[in-house]
Amino acid sequence: MTKVIEVIANYSQTPLRTWTATIEADIDPASGELMATQVSATTLKECQQAVLDQIQELADTVKGLYNTVHLLDGDPQKFIQAYATHIGFADSGWQTFD
Repeated sequence: MTKVIEVIANYSQTPLRTWTATIEADIDPASGELMATQVSATTLKECQQAVLDQIQELADTVKGLYNTVHLLDGDPQKFIQAYATHIGFADSGWQTFD
């Protein structure tokens, strides 16, 4: 059976306008084994790529798949809106649905 790792990536922007993300991975829910790390970058897109790189490395190490929730200050909707604005989708009429 393939192991599925539940991952939460919570992003925030510092007062200096850089981005950080705390990554928490539930590696083994039965034993309560958790992994946490933090990454930072100058843009949200770079920060998200650093998060994805860390998650892929973890998945390769434990030989599993992953399910990730991305949050901005604890809110998934805020992350979607910030990311869409950051990469230009918001200007093209792209929107999210509740």
